[in-house]
Amino acid sequence: MTKQEAFIIYSIASEAVMGSVALALMGNLYFRTSPMAEYFGISDIIPDWCAPSPNSPAVRYKTFFHGDWLFPILVLFSAWTLGKVIDFSLATYLYHQFVEIEKLPFPLANVSAETVLSLTSPQPSKKRVFTITSIIGIVYGIVVYALPLATDYRVSVIPVPFYDLTHYIEDVMPGASLGISTDLVSYTFAFFMPHSFIVFLTALLLHLLYCKQHTSPEWPIFPLYERHGSRGRYTRGRTYRTGWAL
Repeated sequence: MTKQEAFIIYSIASEAVMGSVALALMGNLYFRTSPMAEYFGISDIIPDWCAPSPNSPAVRYKTFFHGDWLFPILVLFSAWTLGKVIDFSLATYLYHQFVEIEKLPFPLANVSAETVLSLTSPQPSKKRVFTITSIIGIVYGIVVYALPLATDYRVSVIPVPFYDLTHYIEDVMPGASLGISTDLVSYTFAFFMPHSFIVFLTALLLHLLYCKQHTSPEWPIFPLYERHGSRGRYTRGRTYRTGWAL
């Protein structure tokens, strides 16, 4: 397999996994037929080019093979195609500007490049590392995602998408949130980023998630906040689990 062939296969597979158009169609349909849309009275005013009407036979029989899906599919694929044209156009210009002229580093670009090189490299060591990491990812995905689906979520070894630890800090820092991601992809980017950038990003996120969210309820620009002991309450009387509520 040549590098060009591996790149085409990798690009198509990535698009199939990360950019599934069918999921967007189902998401739009769920939004239009959801109880929240009916509660707020917007289910009937959502246009048919977004998703079929809740009274449509396509919804009743749960099938894409119906004429009511033709317009939503056409609109979505048109938007997807235009988005790809924009991506390629901007990528061509930005590559010339930032890579060839300014010669800026793009650490995450090495991820895709190394994947293609590992598949086509004659060195057994690269293929061995690629195979081992792929097996680890497959096993982890089965445990995290496939096992709960197969057991109707009666067995869930690892919570998705994160461990929620907010209840440990909500009394000390109301309004802040704390969680540990269980998605391995969220950890892989740190291996390719500069150390200074990781430190800066960590400090910025800690400020936004803890300091800013903890102090923002006391700002005068949030008139709907009310403090009642260690719990928060919306002015209309709805109680929330977190320390502050909007």
